[in-house]
Amino acid sequence: MPTPLDPRKKPTSLKIHVSSGTGVDVTWADGHTSHYEFAYLREECPCATCNDAREKKQSLG
Repeated sequence: MPTPLDPRKKPTSLKIHVSSGTGVDVTWADGHTSHYEFAYLREECPCATCNDAREKKQSLG
């Protein structure tokens, strides 16, 4: 059974900077703001589409 999320880790604001290409800013309930660049998110994404893209990129050299 999944455990409930810590309420301090719940996002209160999310800004996606698509036009400038700088990434995603997340403001958490505890007031902390995190910035994640799109390249980092792509590299860490566990979905099958991203895994396939990474494998193809690695096989090309």
